[in-house]
This record gives sequence, structure tokens and C-alpha cells, in this order.
Amino acid sequence: MNYQNKSKTELIKRIQKLESENKKSTQFETRRNILMKNIPSFIVEIDLRGKILSLNKVQKGFSITDFVGKSVFQGLTPENRAILKVEFPKVIKTKKIREYTSADYGPNKKKAWYHHILVPIKENSQVISVMLIVADITKQKILEETLIKSEECLLIAQSVSKIGSWDWDIKSNVLTWSKQTFLNHGYKLNEVTPTYEIFEKHTHPDDRQRIKKAVEHSLMTGQPYDIEIRRIPKGGTEKLFRASGHAVRNKKGEAIRFVGTEEDITERKKAIEELNRYKNIVSSSKDMLALLDRNFTYLAANEIYAQAFGKKPGDVVGKTPLEIFGEKYFKSVIKPNAEKCFKGKVIKFSNWFDFPVGGRKYMVINYYPFFGKNNVVMGFVVNKRDITIRIKAEEEIKKLAKFPSQNPNPVFRISKNGKIIYANKGSQNLLTEWKCNVGQLLPDNLQKLAAKSFLTGEIYEIEEPGGNQLYLLSFTPSQEKDFVNLYGLDITERVKLQQQLIQAEKMSAVGNLASGVAHEFNNLLAIIMGNTQLSKMTDSMDEIKNSLEIIETASKRGKTLVKDLSIFSRPKDIKVQPSLICNVINEVIKLQKKQLTLENIKLKLECLSCPKVLINRGNIEQVFVNLFINARHAMQS
Repeated sequence: MNYQNKSKTELIKRIQKLESENKKSTQFETRRNILMKNIPSFIVEIDLRGKILSLNKVQKGFSITDFVGKSVFQGLTPENRAILKVEFPKVIKTKKIREYTSADYGPNKKKAWYHHILVPIKENSQVISVMLIVADITKQKILEETLIKSEECLLIAQSVSKIGSWDWDIKSNVLTWSKQTFLNHGYKLNEVTPTYEIFEKHTHPDDRQRIKKAVEHSLMTGQPYDIEIRRIPKGGTEKLFRASGHAVRNKKGEAIRFVGTEEDITERKKAIEELNRYKNIVSSSKDMLALLDRNFTYLAANEIYAQAFGKKPGDVVGKTPLEIFGEKYFKSVIKPNAEKCFKGKVIKFSNWFDFPVGGRKYMVINYYPFFGKNNVVMGFVVNKRDITIRIKAEEEIKKLAKFPSQNPNPVFRISKNGKIIYANKGSQNLLTEWKCNVGQLLPDNLQKLAAKSFLTGEIYEIEEPGGNQLYLLSFTPSQEKDFVNLYGLDITERVKLQQQLIQAEKMSAVGNLASGVAHEFNNLLAIIMGNTQLSKMTDSMDEIKNSLEIIETASKRGKTLVKDLSIFSRPKDIKVQPSLICNVINEVIKLQKKQLTLENIKLKLECLSCPKVLINRGNIEQVFVNLFINARHAMQS
């Protein structure tokens, strides 16, 4: 009885234990199912034949029973099916986990990426099934591709702009360069380990201390630096770089890294210098210059162009010819010519134009196509040259030489090489003088002047004799022709009249000089009389001889004065000769010395040696005589 009760009790306990374990197992199974359903990945258990034993979840519209017992290869894209058929047997054979990534289209019909993990389920070291875990990694893949593209874009941007970057970890003293920074130093990517010593080695010696101070100042103050330095890359020539950098600090304000960039600005600097040279050329040009795009908008204009319209270059840029010239001129002249220019043609025309500043002018206008990349016409350049003076001169000369054969003045036509093509009857005196005829070359000096006129487009004039006549010759280039017109004007009578007028003015001046000459003769007579009186007062032969010499010199001076007056009144050239100024002064002193002695005036002479000079001796003596007399009169008191 006791044995039966005991067995019954044990049975009850065993049953209770089994019920408890079953309950726990059920709870575990429930929790496992909840966990499996909430895992974002798909988990599928596959038997060794490839049939689905179980799975944690399915897409909307399906149930788990729709898939259990079915082949795992069904419903896959051909690409994914092929991969799984290769990987599945390998897991069973090797008993090792295998992974792969594939692309497919998700529920939203957009491309998605999945990471597959095949896990062998083993019992007694034998694979009894395979667990397939599929995770959606689309977001991660997109981020990776975006990062790769971003890095590629950065590399391309750095390569195109020649901007390199670098990063210095101050604590570890490790320097990192971008690919472009290696190239900027003349190295291939990772050809050397970046160090400050390599950077300094390729920096121009005169710039090393400056960049070092810039980095130190930035570390100390926290301010970034931005300077230009010169560098000599490995195996290359000197280049110019714009270097900038700044410190990266932690929360304590300590500099932990130093980052920066360097940009190769060699070509840009050259381009700027070249552009400035062109700007100087354009700004100093006497021609009106402007650049317009295909929309007829002014992109640039020089000072001369803007001034013609009473504006500054900045007031013209951004506007259109329609606003400046008006609708009529724009549509009838500018637009049709510009449209031809847009096709690559050079357009040239000329006419009279009325400008707000400067009035009416005759302009030669050229439109040149402005080419961009791939020889595409981006706009056109306007060049306007004012030839008003030349046109007026040509018109005046044309009037004079309208009928060359009847013109009494010489008229020639000269070829580019200086040969006489045509000469009228009035040219005979000059042809005789030059000893040449039509079909022959001009004299050398006239050939050069004709060639100069042809090349420059300017009018040149020269006076030339022809027999007993004097002619003013004008070399005038003919617009858009291959010859120069030579017009002569007989100026013989005009020159004679000018000479007569000059002579009459001289004779008029003689009267004005009379009082001055009389004053001078009085001075000379005073010297002569004074020395005569001194000779009477002395018995010394030396003093008498000296006085006579002074009288003789004064007489010669009077003779010279009369001669000079005669020269002035007659149309003769004044003769000059090399003389020493000191000798001239000594001669004048001899004339004045006795008079100075009588008036108790002391004379001190300091005459430095100097080379001979070309002078008219009589005129210079007169200058010094006048100085002595004026000084003596000033001291009479």
C-alpha cells in the first residue's frame, strides 16, 4: 500500500514536471516566434534537398504555409538562382558558413541589394539542414556608393582644379596627403611617405621661413593662413601655389590636427598677367573696342568706346546696342552684320556717324567673330577706327585734283614699290629736277616717304625744289588701294613773301636799335677820349702805348658794331667760330680797365678754364660790355 502511494506520488511529480517543462517550452517557442517575426532579416530553414522547412516571415499577401515544402529556388531571379545553386551545395559539403551579396528588385519595384548568409545546421557533426539569412542592405549600399562617388568627385575636382589637401595629426605626427598633393610635389600616389621635410625640400628657399611662421602663427592664434608660395616639384620647374590651412581643436581648445589645401595657381597667375597686358593694350588703343555676346549684350568696352557716348565703360557693360544706338540703326546695320559674324565671317564697313561726344565722324568698322571652345562663335568683337581727318584731307585733295590733266600743280600716282604710275603736265619741273619719267622710280628719299605713307595710312608732307620753283609735296594713301597719290603745290611766291616780310621786320627793328647803338658808340667814344686825355697827362711811353692799344681796341669794337648792324639789316647768315669765353672777357676788360681806374673801381676776375664754344664773337663781346657798363653805372654813387 505504501509502495503504491509512493509510486503514485512520484508519478504525479513527474507529470507536474513534464507539464512545467512543456509550459516553459511553449513559452520559449512563443518568444522565439515573436523574436523571429520582428527580426528585420528573412530567415529560412532549408532541408538538404532545397525544400523550405520553415521561415520567420513573408511579404504581405502571403502566408508561411504558401512557402513551406516548396523549393527555395522558386521565385528567384535567374541571377540569384544561379548564385544560390552554387553556394548551397558548398555549405553542405564544407560544413562552413558562406556569404554573398546580390541585387534584386524589392516590393516597391526599385532596385535593392541583399546580403545572404548560409549557415549549416549540424547534428552529430552532420549537416541536417541549412539556415538562409537574407538582410536588406540597400541603404548601406547607397551610402557606400554615394561616398565612393563623393570621393571620386573630390579626386576629379582636385585634379581639374589642381587643388591638393593634407592632414597633419599633431599627436602622432602623421602627415596625410591627397593624390593631388603628391602630384603637386612631383610624386605618384604613395611614392613617398609624406613628411614636413619633403614639403620643405620642394618649397622655394626664400619661402620656407614664411610658410613656417604662418603655420606657427595659426597654431598660436587659431587664425587660418592664406599665402602664396613657390615650389619646385621633383624633376620640374618652379610653380606658384596658394597655400591655406587651419588648426582643428578639441573641447579643451588644444590643437589636435592641422588641415589645409594647396592650389596650383601658376597658369592662372600667368593668365591674369597676360590679361592685364591685353587690358593695357586695349585701354591705350586709340580705336574704339568692345566685346558683345550672341544676345547682343556688351561684355566689355574700352575707355575710348564709352567716351564717344558720354559714358564710362562700366555704364556700357550689360547694356545692348539697341539701348545705345536706337532700334533703327540696330536693326538695319548692327544686327544683320553681327549675324554674318556669328557664322565665322569678318565684316568690314565704313560710313559717317553722329556721336553724342565729338560730333560727326567717319569710322571704319570691323566685326570679328569671338571663338570659344571647340571653335564655337560665342560673340563678336567690334573695332571702330576714326579716320575723319584722313577722309577730309582726301576729299579736299580730290577737289583740288578733280581734273589732274588740267591742274597746273603737280599730280602723281605712285605704286607700292615707289614707281611713278602717272604724272600730269604740271609735274614736268619736278620730273626734270629728279631726272626721271613715268614708269621709273622716285628718288630714294621720296620712295621711303611714299612707302611710309602707304604702310601707316597717314599723310606726309615735304618741300622739294623743281627748277626755279619750290613745291610742297603731300603723300596721300588711297583708301583700300595699292597706290599713293602725290599732290604738289607751288609755294615759291609764298616763301618769297615770307622772306620779304622777315626782312621788312628786320629793317623796322633797325630803327628800334638806333638808340641802343648810339648808346654803345658813346661808350666807345668815352673810352677813346678818356685814354687820349690820360696820354696827354703822362710822359711815360709805356702808359701812352697802353692807352693807344685801348683806343685801337675800342675802334675795332666800333667797326664790329657797324658790321653787325649791317649784317642784321641784310639777309645774310651770321658767322660763328670756336672761341674761348675767357679770352673774350679779357678783351672787354682791356676796354674798360682805364675807365674803372678813373672811377676808382676795383675789378676781381675769376675765370675758370672751359672748352671752346661756337659763338659770334662780336655779339658776345657786346653782351659783356653791356654788363660792365651797367655794373659801373650802378656803382657811381
